[in-house]
Amino acid sequence: MLLAGLVAIAGATSRTDSLLRAARGAHSVLSGALTGGFARAFTVGAGFAVLGIVLALLFVQNSRPATTDDTAAADAEESLAPTAA
Repeated sequence: MLLAGLVAIAGATSRTDSLLRAARGAHSVLSGALTGGFARAFTVGAGFAVLGIVLALLFVQNSRPATTDDTAAADAEESLAPTAA
């Protein structure tokens, strides 16, 4: 999580710097450059979120509870088992 934040910050800073350099440091483009940097950080963060969802879907095991059919079959096997007297 921390790594994703650091990458997003680096991307935002890089984008802001490149936009300011392109405008040759004119202060009139500062708000646009900052907005561009924040947009880049948001995009990077969204990419990490999507990657996290994909990895979770691939690697988290299915932990659904047993269905009623499975429970009924287990109960039937228990009732047929001989009991010790």
